[in-house]
Amino acid sequence: MWMQEQIRRADFVAIVCTATYLNRVERRESPGKGRGVLWEATIIYNMLYSEDGDLQKFIPVFFGDIYPSPIPLPLCGLTRYRIDTPDGYEDLYRHVTKQPRYEVPSLGKLLAAPS
Repeated sequence: MWMQEQIRRADFVAIVCTATYLNRVERRESPGKGRGVLWEATIIYNMLYSEDGDLQKFIPVFFGDIYPSPIPLPLCGLTRYRIDTPDGYEDLYRHVTKQPRYEVPSLGKLLAAPS
C-alpha cells in the first residue's frame, strides 16, 4: 500500500530500465527473485490502464546504446531518455522541471478558404 501511495502521489516516476529489470518485469527471472519489481510494474501498468491522467508521469530511463531495448512493452510509447549522455540527461531534466527544449509556436491567423 505504501508503494502504491508513493507512486500515486509522485509528480514523476523514473523507471530505470535495464536488462535485469526487463527480465524481472517479464517474469524471466528465477522464481522468488525480483518480486518488488513485479509489484511496482503491476501498479504502474494498472495506473496506465485505468487512469486518464498524465501518462508522462512515468518516465523510462536507460543507460547506453542497448539493443534490444530494455524498456518493457507497455512503456515503449512513453517519452524515454538515455541519461548517460549530456543531451539525454538535459532532456530528462527539462521534462521534470517542465522546461521544454523547444516552444511550440502559436498558430497563425486562420484564412478563409473558398467553398
